[in-house]
This record gives sequence, C-alpha cells and structure tokens, in this order.
Amino acid sequence: MKRYILILLVLSSIQLQAQKYLMEGEWLLEHINDMQNNNIEEVAQILNFDTTGTIFIQERPFGTWSFENNRVSIDANKIPGTYEVTAISDQEMELTLDNKQLYFTKIDRSKMITDNKNSSLLGVWKFNSQERLQELIEFKEPDELLHIEMDDSYKGTQKGIWLYKPITKELIIIGQIGKIDGINTVLSISNNEVLLENKGNKYILKKEVQVTIERLDLHEEDFQNESEDDLPWKDYYNMITEMSKINQLVYQYDLLEENTSTFETKLLTANVSASINNEALNIDNVFKGYDRFSLYEDQEFPENKYDNFKPLYPCSANTFRVIGEEEIKVPAGVFNCTVVEAFGSFGIQLKIYMVKDKPGIIAKVISDSPDEYGHYAIYQLKEIQLN
Repeated sequence: MKRYILILLVLSSIQLQAQKYLMEGEWLLEHINDMQNNNIEEVAQILNFDTTGTIFIQERPFGTWSFENNRVSIDANKIPGTYEVTAISDQEMELTLDNKQLYFTKIDRSKMITDNKNSSLLGVWKFNSQERLQELIEFKEPDELLHIEMDDSYKGTQKGIWLYKPITKELIIIGQIGKIDGINTVLSISNNEVLLENKGNKYILKKEVQVTIERLDLHEEDFQNESEDDLPWKDYYNMITEMSKINQLVYQYDLLEENTSTFETKLLTANVSASINNEALNIDNVFKGYDRFSLYEDQEFPENKYDNFKPLYPCSANTFRVIGEEEIKVPAGVFNCTVVEAFGSFGIQLKIYMVKDKPGIIAKVISDSPDEYGHYAIYQLKEIQLN
C-alpha cells in the first residue's frame, strides 16, 4: 500500500513538473473572461513565461511567475494573483482565479513564421480609417509590423507585431494600430485586398503598388573624368528650341520612409522658360525634393539657368560617368535614355536617365544618400505640359 501511494506521489510530481514545463515559453493571452459579470475582455498580448521566472512582453520584463501544486502565481500588472491551472496542453492554457479566467494559446515560433509567410499579407497596404489621415500598414517577415499615419502636416510611425492563424482565419495585431488592434477575423483575402472584421466593424486594406528599390553603391575613385561630349545633349540651340515648346514638367516624387520599405509620394512641378531670341533656358531643378509651389510665401525658388558648367542640366552634378542606354517606362510613357551615374553635393549618389531625343528632359532620377542620416528617393516623369 505504501509503495502504491509512493508511486502515486511520484507520478503526481512528474505530472506537475510536466505542467510547469508546458507553461514555459511564449503564450498569446487572447482574452480575460469575467464570469461574474458575463463579460469577455479581449487582450491579444504575447507573454513569454521565461524559465528564470520572469514574464517578458516584447523582450521587456513585465512581471514574475512561479508554479507550485497546479497553481501559478503571477506578479504583473492587470493579471496579478495565484491562479489554478484548470486546463493546459501544448496548444492551450486556461488559468482561473475566483470568477476570472485567462485564456491562452501557445506560440509556436517556427509555425508562426511559416503561417505569416504564406498568408498573402506581406507587403504594404493602405488603410483609411479617418478621412484626414492616410494610413499605411506594412507586414514584414517574420512578424514585424509598421503603421504609418500622415497628412499634410503630420507623419507618425508605430511598430507592432502580427501573426496570422490560417485555421481560424484570424489576424492578430499587437501594437498601437488603432481600430484594427487585437484580434481580426479575416473575411476575405486576395493579392490586392483584405477584408477584416474587428469588434463588429469591417475594414478594407488595399495593396499598395510596390516601388522597386535600387540602392546605389558608387565609389568616386572608380570614376574617370568625362566630358560633356559623352552626353546626349550637345546642341544647346536645339535644346532651347525643343524646350521652348514646353511649359512645365511634372514629376512623381517617391521618398522612402525611414526604416521601412514604404514611400511617401507627391508631385513636383518644374516650370520651363526658354527663349530662342535671348538664347536663355531655365528649368526648375526639382530634384532636391521640392518645387516652387511648395515653398513658404517668403521663400524664393532658386534660378537654374543653363550654363556650360552643368553638363547634367538640370542636375547640378560634377562627377559623372555614362554607363549605357536603356529604354524605360515611367508614368509619362516609354523613353530611350542615356543612363548616367553621378555624385552630387554632400555625397549624394545619382542615377540619371536622360531622354536622348528630347534634350533637356530627364525621365528618371534615383537619388541615394547611403549614410545613417541619408535618404532614398525616386523621381519619375509623369507629364509633359506643352505651351
């Protein structure tokens, strides 16, 4: 009899140790059930029950925990107390204290990475929850999320975590993402659109067209001195004649958001002034990220008159090399271009597409400043407005 009792005690101890082992690791606290008031509070937070007895949230200490006799003591904000482990497996856990139940599902990191990758959600999506704000959400691998809000006077970026559950068709978003924070039911999903339901409200995410990022890695010591004769625009009078037909050049300006793969897009307009009689030509140099129409009232747009010291006019680059020809497609159409790599001021690296049969018109510019305070931008010709 004593031996039988001893065996039961050993088995019970082994079972309790197994439960403690099961508790260790990452859990998604989905909701808290207040049985007394018949209320379910959605939480959607990942808690890591570390083997040292510390609870972490996103690698930050959140509290402590300990396990003894089928009970777990938690010292942490919002959920303190000693809970009975009323259910536990390698997939689910339920903790109960008086009339409060905490419901968890286990995070399988390798499975989460695979599910996220196969979810069709990776990339940048546009989400309009407020008319005055443009909102972009970027789902990155393995589970990082970026939320960008912007209007004419404000731009803010928040980071979060996301995971997709293919079986239940749930998208869990953890972070300060507003109306789609928490548990979202994915009603439909395609390559271009996602329909979500969150707390009874429906939201649509629309896929943003991705801008190709071509980072430049130029080294000045590799450049040889090239003359203006190597460039396609050699006849100054022909350039004035051609440009005298044009009133404005409109460019789409895409500026890469810091630490993201999303772009802020706006239009820049370059005024063109060409006089054959006066042999004068001026095209606004908008390849600095602004135009005369976006200046303050007391600011003046600098003149950009043509002279022989600007071989890449209207780009003010001095060190350059011609790397070949390429036919490219931009919003304004398809153009055969001479492709030039160049260094501008303050170490800015440039790749310039000069339209061969339209002297004075640049079809595209990639501007890359690779240092830690740098930027990356693309200018693409959108419209040629004739006189």
